[in-house]
Amino acid sequence: MPPKTEQNLTPTEMIDKGNDQYSLSQFNSAMGYTAGLGSTFSRLAGSFIDYGTLRTDAASLYVQAGEVQLQAKQRANQLRQQFINATGSYMFGAAQRGVAVQSGNVQSNLENSAINLGKDIDKMERNANMKALQLATQGNIARKKADSMMRTGYANAVSGVAQNVAGIFGSYGAK
Repeated sequence: MPPKTEQNLTPTEMIDKGNDQYSLSQFNSAMGYTAGLGSTFSRLAGSFIDYGTLRTDAASLYVQAGEVQLQAKQRANQLRQQFINATGSYMFGAAQRGVAVQSGNVQSNLENSAINLGKDIDKMERNANMKALQLATQGNIARKKADSMMRTGYANAVSGVAQNVAGIFGSYGAK
């Protein structure tokens, strides 16, 4: 067995060590700083969790933005299809009543309906685009907040480790 040197002493042996005895209070102080290291790493792990949560939230917001636009397009297509069907029914009804489908009145009604439908669809798509932009912006904010939290978590961890290691060495009078 190699002779005991300061490098291979147990904490208890360091306390009881010859002429340079370390006090129990110094040992307890060092253990407090060691616990502080654990707390620092725990906070860093919390930063990782918060980062992941915010990045997931950001991704969800981006998906929602795409869904809003897709739903608006699908609804516009449904309205166009309904208009085409209604136009056919309207012309069929007019023909059954003996009204010429090429007459100005029938054509004017269809034209006005088409113009109004186009305005409604444009408004619906503008609203969807605004909502999608809002969701995408919220996603960008969440992503940037996540990145910022992670950088802050790293900086706090480095600082905490440095403080606790310095405290451990300071507990035993190391300079």
